[in-house]
Amino acid sequence: MTAKLLTGLLSRVAVAIGLSALVCSADTVIHLWGGDITLPTGFINKPGNSPDSQNGEFVSLDGNLTIGYDIGWMAGIWAKRGGSIEFNESRVGIQKVLFAISKIGVNPLRRAVFSFSGPEPANFFFVRTR
Repeated sequence: MTAKLLTGLLSRVAVAIGLSALVCSADTVIHLWGGDITLPTGFINKPGNSPDSQNGEFVSLDGNLTIGYDIGWMAGIWAKRGGSIEFNESRVGIQKVLFAISKIGVNPLRRAVFSFSGPEPANFFFVRTR
């Protein structure tokens, strides 16, 4: 999957998650440190157990898509220009949003990350494994 195709896919996924957080529905609402997210139909939340940030994964019921998250003042900013295959910085209102695709190790794995900066950063990511 090329970086451009992966960028397009991630953009659509991020928009879908962002929009789902704004739409009232009967879907599951997850309460995170920075606000609430309404999961798209067919996703479940698998919370992690980090002591210094709120982390976990949104997993599709068929297991084909997993979106990880790490939120809180100790989460840091995962999307970085250095070492990225692709990097973009934009704004949603006054909120700075960073997007990066980076290679992980020597494997053909790619990690795509959306990071929301601020006093309590939020990172949403997924890793391409095939």
